[in-house]
Amino acid sequence: MDYPVVGLAETGMLTACMVGKRFSIVSFARALAPWYRETVEWHQLVDRLASIRMPDTDFSNINDVQTEMQTTLVALAQSAVTEDQADVIVFGGAPLSGLVKEVIKEIPVPVIDCAAAAVMQLETLIRLQLRRPVAGTFRRPPAKPSTGLTSELARRIGHQDN
Repeated sequence: MDYPVVGLAETGMLTACMVGKRFSIVSFARALAPWYRETVEWHQLVDRLASIRMPDTDFSNINDVQTEMQTTLVALAQSAVTEDQADVIVFGGAPLSGLVKEVIKEIPVPVIDCAAAAVMQLETLIRLQLRRPVAGTFRRPPAKPSTGLTSELARRIGHQDN
C-alpha cells in the first residue's frame, strides 16, 4: 500500500505561500531555528521567508508550552508582521497545534496551524488519487536488503509488500 506523506513544517510553509507573499515562522524553541532555516532553503522558499522568530527564554514543560508561552508567541507574531512585513504567520511545531484558535484575533494576518494544514493537505492528496511515481525524485527507492528490522518494515524496504 502506498500513500502520500506530508510534513508539518512543509505543509505550513506551502499553505502560507498560498495565502500571502511572505511568511514568518514563529515557534517555541530557539534550537529549532537552524532546522527551520534548512527546511525553508530545501523547499526553495528563502525569497518568501520574512523571518524566523523564537522566544529568548526556554519553556519548562513541552506539555504546557502553549499556555506558558502564548503571550510571547503572540508578541513574536505581531513583531513579524510589523517589523518583518510578514503576510502570514506559521506556528511551527506540533506542540502549538490548536493555539491558532486561541489567538487568531490578536494577530492581524492569517496564522497557519501546521498540524491542521497537514491533515487537510493529506486528505486532499488521498482524494486526488494521484499516480504513484515510478520516475523522478519521489519515486520509490530500489529494494534493499536489511537486518535488524521488524519483518513488516523489512518486507516494505525489500519490496516484498505488494
